[in-house]
Amino acid sequence: MNITELLFPSFSEARRRAAAQGASVPRVGEALLGAADVGVDFSPVGDLRGAWEASGQFKDNVKAGNYGQAAIDFANVPLNLAGLLIPGTVAGYARAADGVGSGAGRALRYVGGYAPAQGGGIRSLGINNADEYIAKINPTGARIPANMRPNLGMGDMYGMLPKGAKKVAETGDVSFFKKGDDFYAMAFNPDVGEMDVIGYAINRGKETELQVVQEMLGRGIGSDLSYLYRQNNPLALAGGLTDAGEKTARKVFKRAMMEGNQ
Repeated sequence: MNITELLFPSFSEARRRAAAQGASVPRVGEALLGAADVGVDFSPVGDLRGAWEASGQFKDNVKAGNYGQAAIDFANVPLNLAGLLIPGTVAGYARAADGVGSGAGRALRYVGGYAPAQGGGIRSLGINNADEYIAKINPTGARIPANMRPNLGMGDMYGMLPKGAKKVAETGDVSFFKKGDDFYAMAFNPDVGEMDVIGYAINRGKETELQVVQEMLGRGIGSDLSYLYRQNNPLALAGGLTDAGEKTARKVFKRAMMEGNQ
């Protein structure tokens, strides 16, 4: 019996039932990155809360028959507790998982000697939790309804890449470019037969505009754009956040805390 089952006795039976029906962690990277996402607050409260939430999600997914996700939730619990009992453990797992890569959690490969936090980045602010960071970039607490976001598709950003923009990173079939304080994501657009802008993070002064075309949503492109942008502009004002936008900003903060100044 491990520490997880000692603290959450029902896990033993739930795990047995899941295993009997073929449950497994689909990818090591997914499990580790999931654990890091809920457990990297670097605070006992954050780690304990993450473990507790993961335990409930695990049991719910087992009951619903979602055994693959249940296995990931199960992995989250001991890693959160490790972050509580052994400072820095969760961050170490996250860095290891970064090399595994899967889905939205895949690692960016920087090119041309680019370093995302060369100007200091988020860590240089001395902020220790995501709530404080959100208050810095969205001081008014303004909320933007999800239906207020423009519905952009492939081709709608054609020609947006500024002249002289420099390629700074890539992952899979997506490349990222920087011009000034702004970042752009590009991928092949079969409709025009060439590389096209599929997303951007632009500094508008009193607000930040982050957009990704509908066809590319769910691939982590918005998170990568936000990470590159905020490591370069850590205190850029958001000008209001959607629920999804705040979630992304929190992930970016945690990612910056894990990866450090590269």
